[in-house]
Amino acid sequence: MPHLKRFLLASLLVVAVLMGSLPALADDVFIANRPFQGPVSGSGAATYVGAAALAKALGFNLVPAQGSWVAGPGAVPAGTPAGSVVMAGKVIPSRPGPGGAPMVHLKTAAEALGYVVRVNPQMKAIDINRAMARVTPTPPRPASASQPASAPSGPILLNKGRPGAEVNIEANLVPGRVNVVDFYADWCGPCRELAPRLEALAAKNGMVVLKVDIAKWGSPVAEQFNINSIPHLMIYDKNGKKIAEGGEAMEYLHRL
Repeated sequence: MPHLKRFLLASLLVVAVLMGSLPALADDVFIANRPFQGPVSGSGAATYVGAAALAKALGFNLVPAQGSWVAGPGAVPAGTPAGSVVMAGKVIPSRPGPGGAPMVHLKTAAEALGYVVRVNPQMKAIDINRAMARVTPTPPRPASASQPASAPSGPILLNKGRPGAEVNIEANLVPGRVNVVDFYADWCGPCRELAPRLEALAAKNGMVVLKVDIAKWGSPVAEQFNINSIPHLMIYDKNGKKIAEGGEAMEYLHRL
């Protein structure tokens, strides 16, 4: 009988654990499609991450100032409690993490520093990418009297059958057309989101899309063009001159 009681007690403890005593697993966090290197707790909109590691991943340093921890531009607001975390002049919800180091609310902190946060509850993943600047559209230029080369019906894959291989962009530009070079990878979610919109925009404006598959970080073509985040765009004008890259390329497309 004592053995039966111990068995029932152990069974009840197991059920209690399965019914919610165990902490929920944290979501996977990716910044510019690379795994976040820092402490993570919580899930979805309630995710907290290490403040110093997040600031570093987004291109800032977390430093002590006026009794608070500060990253990004902007001053510490008046009346901020000591020990707070301030990013871009905004007080971020925070709490102690491993070793007492501050952890911050991921969405609030990333957005304060100019990034977009996308939560994927099905995949238990959170993607963080730089926000694209919005600019006022400019009127279209008058059409040239000369007849440019006809644009292809779809994108041109420069390293087709050789993912990750180096490419010669200039040798493949379509003359007389604006060429948009799209560095991507099949495993990149934001790349898949961008592709149909980019191709539709190109077709509407008579541009050509040249796609380059980097395959993986550190591949020959990624090293050739120093690609450390994707999607990454380059834009060449009708004369074959590179006029925009990265964030400037996104702004160029927004003007269309």
